[in-house]
Amino acid sequence: MNMKKWMTPTAVEENFLANNTVSTCYKIACNTDVANNVEKSFYPRSYQAHYHRPDFCGNAEHQVLVTNKKNEIVGMKELNADNGVLDCTLYTDVSYNKEMAPSDITKYINKTVYWKTHTTFLIFDTEYHHQGTVQLVDAAKQNMS
Repeated sequence: MNMKKWMTPTAVEENFLANNTVSTCYKIACNTDVANNVEKSFYPRSYQAHYHRPDFCGNAEHQVLVTNKKNEIVGMKELNADNGVLDCTLYTDVSYNKEMAPSDITKYINKTVYWKTHTTFLIFDTEYHHQGTVQLVDAAKQNMS
């Protein structure tokens, strides 16, 4: 006859500490008015082909941060209705020379960051120069999961 071992019931408490990178939601929209002026300086004769629209890159829902399996930010992409999903190269300066690691975007809350996207339409390669302010989706809900 097998006897069962009696165990006293116990409760176990686990502490969960949210990871700031993945538990905070960020948003960034292109400041289209400023970006269009920047395009005029890069392309004085053909800036209309580099036009930034408020309902496209100017909408924060069109830029998404990409994370890896460790929930680290590894990139940013633009969801573009005309050109599909575009890779974004991030920069810290208005001249688009100092490239920024995507994970550093968390250090730029309420600050301007710069990024480029590139598209190919038929035989034309087009590079767009964006800029916008990194914001929290809801500052009152930091570190919530």
